Amino acid sequence: MNIIHCRCFVLAILVFLAIFSVKLTEAAIQATALTVKGEVKVARDGDVQNAEYLAVGTQLSAMDVLLVGDSVDYTARILCPNLTVQNARFNEFTSLRALCGQVQDDDRVLRAGSGLQSKLGGSALDVPYVISPRYTKLLSLGSISWNALHNVTGYTVYVCNFDETNCLKKYVRNPFLQLTDEDKEAFEKDVNYKVTVIPDSGKYSVSDPGGDLGFKIVSKEEAKVIRADVSLINSINSLNDDEKAVALAEVYAANAFNQDAIKVLKNTSQHSKNPYFNRRLGELYLKIGLNRLAEQALGHAKELLDSNSKNQEALRISAGLDEARNNINQSGQVFVPASTYIAVPE
Repeated sequence: MNIIHCRCFVLAILVFLAIFSVKLTEAAIQATALTVKGEVKVARDGDVQNAEYLAVGTQLSAMDVLLVGDSVDYTARILCPNLTVQNARFNEFTSLRALCGQVQDDDRVLRAGSGLQSKLGGSALDVPYVISPRYTKLLSLGSISWNALHNVTGYTVYVCNFDETNCLKKYVRNPFLQLTDEDKEAFEKDVNYKVTVIPDSGKYSVSDPGGDLGFKIVSKEEAKVIRADVSLINSINSLNDDEKAVALAEVYAANAFNQDAIKVLKNTSQHSKNPYFNRRLGELYLKIGLNRLAEQALGHAKELLDSNSKNQEALRISAGLDEARNNINQSGQVFVPASTYIAVPE
């Protein structure tokens, strides 16, 4: 029996009461779906008629309502804004506020993403475009990597603040730079930096449409907050390895630590059969303008799906693949002046 078509009158009343009781100050509360099994839908802002299937990693707000189908195998585990874990069980419908409870004055509240985001770049095979760090906050910087070019003997790498008054210059043979402790001391906290890679011959990294996306090593205060969140998630014994990876990736991504989120997703995608990890990895590559890597990750996610799957996971994978391929086709037509710099996300 379909839970949406059944009990719709009772559900409408429940949804109204749930939304009516939510204060305006709670509208920003976010939660994340860690595990989704079977028929579980989310009604955004209580809009039951347009409820959509819930996907792992989906960001949820206090005014959303979960609808779980009538089988004991159907369930969803939710990471609440205060980083507790709650279960939405079969044959239930509940608002996030009712599931997660009241959350006030908590610095660990997760922020929502704003749907699929993408930038051009990371497409031209003859450009040493920067792979890492790229459009991200960092706790620390240990290495720099970029797209390898054929028939190039070496690369000159510049790491500069945006007004170019403080630059680190290195020459390397391979497409990566391992920083020494002395190198790391050159970087100030809370300052935007950019990486420029100049091969011995051919195009520079700034030829890439995303070539001026920067990075920032955060202050001790901000680092302390994100490390506390990570420590708390790692201490939740009720999470399995995949759920813990979802929680960590979403906390990192919500706070613009894109490279840390990518690292978690890459490591987990190597052994997990859950398409979420490759799908979310692809979405983050889109966000930071690495479209060929996005296409590759999303392609792997599609391979892990059931061929007949038409749920929200499948829709997001398909949308991401379309976006990546469209961006790859457009990248050759775009030029970004070397004087144009884009700060890291706030």
